[in-house]
Amino acid sequence: MVTPSVPELGARVRVDSQGATIRYVGEVAGQSGSWVGLEWDLEARGKHDGSTGGGQLDQLLAANLTSCSVATVGAPGELAVIAPSLSELELASNPLRDWEETLVLNGTGISWQQVQAIECYLPDLAELHLCSNDLEGPDRALSGFQKLTVLSLDHNSMKTWAAVAALGSLPSLVSLSLAANNICSIEPLPPGSTQSAGGTGPFQRLQTLLLADNALSAWSCVDALDTFPALQEVRLTGNAVFSQPNARAEVIARVGALSRLNGSSITRPERKDAELQYLRTLTAHLEAAGLDSAAGKAMAAANPRLKSLQDKFGNVGAAAINQKQGSVMRAGLVTLNLRCESSGSTHTKRLPGSLTIGKLKVLCERLFRIPVQAQVLTLHEEGRQPAAFGEDDGTTISMFDIQGTAEVTVQQQDLQADAAAAALAKKEAKEQHEGRMRQHDKDIELMKRIQEQHYTLSTTE
Repeated sequence: MVTPSVPELGARVRVDSQGATIRYVGEVAGQSGSWVGLEWDLEARGKHDGSTGGGQLDQLLAANLTSCSVATVGAPGELAVIAPSLSELELASNPLRDWEETLVLNGTGISWQQVQAIECYLPDLAELHLCSNDLEGPDRALSGFQKLTVLSLDHNSMKTWAAVAALGSLPSLVSLSLAANNICSIEPLPPGSTQSAGGTGPFQRLQTLLLADNALSAWSCVDALDTFPALQEVRLTGNAVFSQPNARAEVIARVGALSRLNGSSITRPERKDAELQYLRTLTAHLEAAGLDSAAGKAMAAANPRLKSLQDKFGNVGAAAINQKQGSVMRAGLVTLNLRCESSGSTHTKRLPGSLTIGKLKVLCERLFRIPVQAQVLTLHEEGRQPAAFGEDDGTTISMFDIQGTAEVTVQQQDLQADAAAAALAKKEAKEQHEGRMRQHDKDIELMKRIQEQHYTLSTTE
C-alpha cells in the first residue's frame, strides 16, 4: 500500500480543470481528518475566505493578499492572534505607501540590498527595527525613508563609523540604536554641518544615540559626539572608554549639550561640577606642561571644548584662584527675580551663591505665603531651557551657574490632588500589569495548543 504524500504549501494543483494554490494543510476545528485549503485562480470559485467556526485558521502558514488595498497591519499583536503560525505573507500591489507603522524585521536575515529595495515603497514609515541580522552597513546612503524617526540596529556587525555614516542621510532620524555592534570609532561631523539642528548636513536631527556594548576606547570618540548639533542623549555603558575613572563626569564635560547619559538625567549642578572639574584638571596639566610648549599645544588640541569652557568659567588656574581670594563674597552674589505664578507679585533679591534651595524656599514662603512643601520652583534664564529649581533642598544656588539676572517662578501645587492622581496612576498601572499577565497566560495557552496540534500532525504523518 502506497502512503499518499503530504501536500506542500504553495504547490499548484488542478481540481475539475480549475487551477488553485495550496494555502493550508492541517486540521480544521470541528472536523475530522486532515484538510487542504485552496486559493482558486478564479475568484468566483471560492466559497469563503478561509474562516471556520467563526474564527480564522490558527494553523495558516501562508497568505496571499495581492491587490487587496492593505494599508495597515491593524492593532499591535492583532495579526499574531489571528494567524499565529503565519510565516509567508504576499502583499504585492497594495498601498503600502500609506503605512505609518513600525516595521520590525529583527532576526530575519534581511540584507541592506533588500532594505534599500523597499525604502521607496514606505516613505511614511516612522520606526524600523533591523536587530540581529548580521548587517555590516549599507553600501550607499539611504534616501527613501523620508519620515523615519527611529532606527534600531542592535546586535549587528557594523564595526566602523563608515558603516554608520550612510545613515546620516535620513532627514528625520531622531533616535539611532547601535548597541553590540563592535563599533570602534566615532568620527566628528564635517566642518560647517554642525552649526544648528535642522541643517543640511548628516544627523542634523539626531537626538538619541545608543552605543552600549561596543568597542569605543578613545576620548576622541566622545569628543566627536559634541559635533552632533541636536544630540541630547547617549548611552555608552559596556565600552572601554566608560570604564575609566570618573568617566561619567568627563563625558558630560566633553559633550556640552547632553541632557541624559546612560539612561539618567544630567542636572545643571552636575554639569557645572563636571565641567569645572574637567577644566581645572586640564588647566593644571597645561600649566605643568607649559601653555606654549609643544606638549601644551597638543593637549589643548586633544580637548576641543577647552576654549568654550574657558569662555564660560574664565581662568581657573592656580594664579587666578589666588587673585580671587579677596573678592569671593562679591563675586558670589546672584540676582534673582522671584515671581509668584498665582498672584503675579515679584521680588528682586541679591542672594549669596552659598544659599541652599531649602533656605530659598523658606524665603519664598515668607514672601508669597506658600508652604515650603507645596512649592514648585522653576529657573528661567535667557537662552536656556526652563529648569526645575527645587529637587534637592541641599543644593546651593551657585551650582546652577546662573549668568547675570535670572527669574525663579513659584507655583503652589495641590498636594491632595497630587496624592489622588498618584494613587489613581498606581491603580491604573496595577490594572494594566494584571491585564498583561492575563494576556500572557492566554498567549502561553495558545502556544501550548499550537504545539500540541503540530505534535499531533507530525505523529499522524
